[in-house]
Amino acid sequence: MRPVLEATDISVKLGGVQILSHLSIQIERGERRAIVGPNGAGKTTMFNVLTGVLRPQEGRVALLGRDVTRWDVSRRANCGMGRTFQITNLMHSMTVEENVVLALAASLPVRRDLFRPLASRGLDRPASELLDRWGLGDRRHAPVHALSYGERRELELVLAVAGEPAVLLLDEPAAGLSPTETARVCELVERLPRETSIVLIEHDLDMALALSDTVTVMSEGSIRGTGSADDPAISALVEDVYIGGTAEQEDADVAG
Repeated sequence: MRPVLEATDISVKLGGVQILSHLSIQIERGERRAIVGPNGAGKTTMFNVLTGVLRPQEGRVALLGRDVTRWDVSRRANCGMGRTFQITNLMHSMTVEENVVLALAASLPVRRDLFRPLASRGLDRPASELLDRWGLGDRRHAPVHALSYGERRELELVLAVAGEPAVLLLDEPAAGLSPTETARVCELVERLPRETSIVLIEHDLDMALALSDTVTVMSEGSIRGTGSADDPAISALVEDVYIGGTAEQEDADVAG
């Protein structure tokens, strides 16, 4: 069976700086993978390549066996990819339910009624059911700007799964959250359908390891190793890149 998501020999140079160097990674169907490494390791740049935000100078990206290297973000999303961001990416002046309706509408095939008002497309009920299922039903009529930061992160997860993606990339879903809010986000991630592959960047190592089957360790734009979350060799490698000499290479925010 082909990997659900695959990057092969990816290289990215930004502003004359080599951010990723001949990086390759495979994500299997239903796998839960954590990508860990210090600031400047290249994690977010890799996410941007995988999702179509950034095109690599070298290499290839395949989604569900199709070469998507030159596809933009929306086309990859329509082909089965979801993503959350370090900073919430929501329509703050709209209600929670309206945000979900928009996400559901975006996941539908392009039709002749593309420009019909959202209210006439019959998406209110599925949006309401989705919010009830994920524990945000009591906030459906609240404007997004009235939500707590933790609730916004929860809503972003709901939007990401609205289109039932084959693979979901989570970019620091616990960033800026309190311990209570982090626990709630962990619970939501654990409830995601097992058939959905998950790729997770998270600086909270305890959270990343708890939510993942497999861990990939990055530093200086390359993959240092991949293995089981409970593999002692992977634990030693994580300690090395965070505490050893490579942990001092925290000089490129753009590289993630």
